[in-house]
Amino acid sequence: MEKTLETTTKPILGFQDEYRWMSNFYTAPISVTGFDYQNSEAAYQAAKTINIAHRQQFKDMTGGQAKRAGRNVILRADWDFVKLEIMELVLRAKFMAHPDLAKKLVETGSREIIELNTWGDTTWGQIRNKDGHLVGDNILGKLLMNIRSDLK
Repeated sequence: MEKTLETTTKPILGFQDEYRWMSNFYTAPISVTGFDYQNSEAAYQAAKTINIAHRQQFKDMTGGQAKRAGRNVILRADWDFVKLEIMELVLRAKFMAHPDLAKKLVETGSREIIELNTWGDTTWGQIRNKDGHLVGDNILGKLLMNIRSDLK
């Protein structure tokens, strides 16, 4: 794809197609806190519990399997206080383990990264409201942009 002003300044809206690799569901094996996982979603969901046996169950799960299983773990008491740090740790592990993905992230330049979704997640991403405006905190997008800045 030829790079034009529009493709270098317009935001990245969602992690589909050519940006699928930004998704936490993307298969990119990582090691976090002594455990190996097939994707960053599995690592994040496993970190919700302090039970070692439960964490190990996530090691071979797909992102979708991990997200579903993460709803059924006994949450660690400090989860609400550490979940953002854990997500950042997991994302940094992904880009450290996969220099090709780190390079792609840097190549997004200064474009805004928005985890646009249709499932209603306004914490990690954004959705379009009934007027078509983007609403949500986009924490995942912001973390990716911070990591990109650090990689430059």
